Amino acid sequence: MLKNLLLKLFLLVFTFFTSYLLLVKQSKGDIFFTFPSIEITDKYNVIIVITIVQKILYKE
Repeated sequence: MLKNLLLKLFLLVFTFFTSYLLLVKQSKGDIFFTFPSIEITDKYNVIIVITIVQKILYKE
């Protein structure tokens, strides 16, 4: 239960962080940042990642 809650909290923070980063980079006209092994250069890929994270969050 606690582990599940922590995972959801992490994913929520990650989602907001990703969204914030996207907005900051978008305002500079340069969307580019790295995940552990994935390079995301396209805002639509970022939106897909955020959508997947949200689906995981609200899966239950």
